Amino acid sequence: RIPVSITSSIIYIKNKPDLQGIFRAITEETKIEEKLVESENSLKESQRIAQVGSYKTDFIKGIWISSEALDNIFGIDKNYIRSINGWSKIIHPDDMKMMDIYLKEEVIKKQQSFNKEYRIIRRFDGQTRWVHGLGEVEFNNKGKIISMLGTIQDITDIKELDDAKSGFLAIASHQLRTPLSITKWVLESLLYDENLTPKQREKLIDLTNSNERLINLINDLLKVSMIDTGKLVVDKKLVDIKQLVNNLSFAFKILAAKNKKSLQLIAPP
Repeated sequence: RIPVSITSSIIYIKNKPDLQGIFRAITEETKIEEKLVESENSLKESQRIAQVGSYKTDFIKGIWISSEALDNIFGIDKNYIRSINGWSKIIHPDDMKMMDIYLKEEVIKKQQSFNKEYRIIRRFDGQTRWVHGLGEVEFNNKGKIISMLGTIQDITDIKELDDAKSGFLAIASHQLRTPLSITKWVLESLLYDENLTPKQREKLIDLTNSNERLINLINDLLKVSMIDTGKLVVDKKLVDIKQLVNNLSFAFKILAAKNKKSLQLIAPP
């Protein structure tokens, strides 16, 4: 059995109807169509597993189309009105202003690609979800935005994992810093003992410095975790770079001089 395409018509010969037609084998065309359907199904399944949906927005007409996976992320069905206002209703109210500023200042004004994490309210259950949107934007010769084509991924699970990691590091760092702070106090108190030999005093100073470096390392790890989750509050202020470098150089020169491997720190003038 092979698939065929039939084109036929009725013609009249001596006022008598006669059906004539052409049969054409379409085996190759059918195989191509089957592969296209298979590829489309594979793409849908891949998007479902990765929780990634695709979209295209037409800013001239004020409408957008979405893949089945994106509909699932947004919690909408085929009857949902896919207008610019319909898109706005999905974005979390607390992120609306941030998104508006980002689109106007970063995407439209600077004509950059869309790359932003934000929250949505899933329509069918009202649940707050985190998503990461990516998009390539098309502008006309007057710099007006025409369309945007991209993907949106549900990253709620990743966000929750980061929060859990950040919480664990916060608890762990607190549990570590407490005994280290006590150790630091004990070591510094011992340094006031006038009966210490020079060798004992040197060892205590080394222990104190090592304890301080360990505390700083724990603080830095916690800050890195806070940066990853966007929870670190940045204190912006003017810094004298030259003085900062000199202070760091001085600190590491002392550490290098105390090292038993005869290390030297050579800093530029």
